[in-house]
Amino acid sequence: MNRATECLMDAECLQEFSSEQSAGKGTRRKNRGFAHTINLWYERSRQRRELRELADSPDLLNDVGLSIYDVQQEARKPFWRE
Repeated sequence: MNRATECLMDAECLQEFSSEQSAGKGTRRKNRGFAHTINLWYERSRQRRELRELADSPDLLNDVGLSIYDVQQEARKPFWRE
């Protein structure tokens, strides 16, 4: 794995990588926005993956008060959608 790919898995590394790549102030702001978006997408992806795993355990869903339908609907969303 190259450094950029590893950074996608590590939010702190991604922020460091994007600040290293920036030359001026405006570029740094854009890179911070980019890093924030990637972090947000990664978090959504992780949460939806965990929801899919949770959907396999109806007892756990009942414990937290979620229906299987609601969990499946949320888990099916692509990571870039809110």
